[in-house]
Amino acid sequence: MYGLLYKNISRYISLSEEEFLQFAKPFEYKKFAKKDQVLREGDYCLFEGFVLNGCFKIYYLNENGSEQTLYFAVTGWWITDIDSLINHVPSILNIEALEDSEVLMISKK
Repeated sequence: MYGLLYKNISRYISLSEEEFLQFAKPFEYKKFAKKDQVLREGDYCLFEGFVLNGCFKIYYLNENGSEQTLYFAVTGWWITDIDSLINHVPSILNIEALEDSEVLMISKK
């Protein structure tokens, strides 16, 4: 389950197996069904997620109320609202599962 995460992290830093296991310990495996909302505009983002498989749409609603897609997060990508997570402000983003998906989630704590 952690192989893909290890491959992603290893692109940036070198960790022993023991160090990686310690790093991965706080991650929680979660499944999301198609159309599940992982984050809604106005909520506080308290997580970062690593997509094991599936696809998510990250978008916001513009001043006309129309969806503006920022990006799609697929296998090996990260999902979060970094501004909300770091600065503890309400999110302007929505994160929605476009298909049944699996994610390793880590909380801000």
